[in-house]
Amino acid sequence: MSAKAGEVSRETTVYRCECCHHRVATRAGALISECEKCGSPSFKTGWNIWAARPSRSEADAVVVRA
Repeated sequence: MSAKAGEVSRETTVYRCECCHHRVATRAGALISECEKCGSPSFKTGWNIWAARPSRSEADAVVVRA
């Protein structure tokens, strides 16, 4: 998904600029500002969900121990 500058942030999160990958933090209900680094109005959302997800081998190791 993508978000644009000027839209209302649906959640408190960190958006990543689609051009320079700079991270912009916003609070739920606040307007999303342009990228502070390059001025781009487009942001990628949901990217940090995959970054926090454990690898398959780590997840399997937890299941085996339990």
